[in-house]
Amino acid sequence: MTKGSFDLTGGPVWHARALWRRGHMWKDFRHEIEIWLSQWPVRSHELLLIGPSAGWCLPKNFLRRFSVVHAMDPDPFAAFLFRLNHPRARLGEWIRKDFFEDGDAFLAQHPQAAVLFCNVLGQRRYVNRQIASVEEEMRSIKTRLRGRDWASFHDLLSGAGSA
Repeated sequence: MTKGSFDLTGGPVWHARALWRRGHMWKDFRHEIEIWLSQWPVRSHELLLIGPSAGWCLPKNFLRRFSVVHAMDPDPFAAFLFRLNHPRARLGEWIRKDFFEDGDAFLAQHPQAAVLFCNVLGQRRYVNRQIASVEEEMRSIKTRLRGRDWASFHDLLSGAGSA
């Protein structure tokens, strides 16, 4: 989730670090995500990825379960790198926007699709420092996704924070 192309949640520096980290620092995390997603009982054959970035944490076998995968991520580099990382994923549309600003139209276009938040919800406090606003966004998720299969994953720490 990035407003610009150079910050802690996206951009070329972030992607370079992610490429380097995925093979060793993120290895256990990626393995746990693969196990968890393999057990996710999704009924839909269509998937919406929210904030997948380049798909650094997403297992290829999981993506192949779907006849079409659509994505929404504001990072201008994400779609190109995602296609390089997951050439066999049946990628439909890619929307370069922030879900919390433009997600309702995306959901409405794909009413039967399952939804997977990829390292997004846990970053909201870094992107939007208005705690009350973030808490309201989190409460609205269940309502916005009512009737859908949906899930969210996040790593332990995405950036500096204060208590």
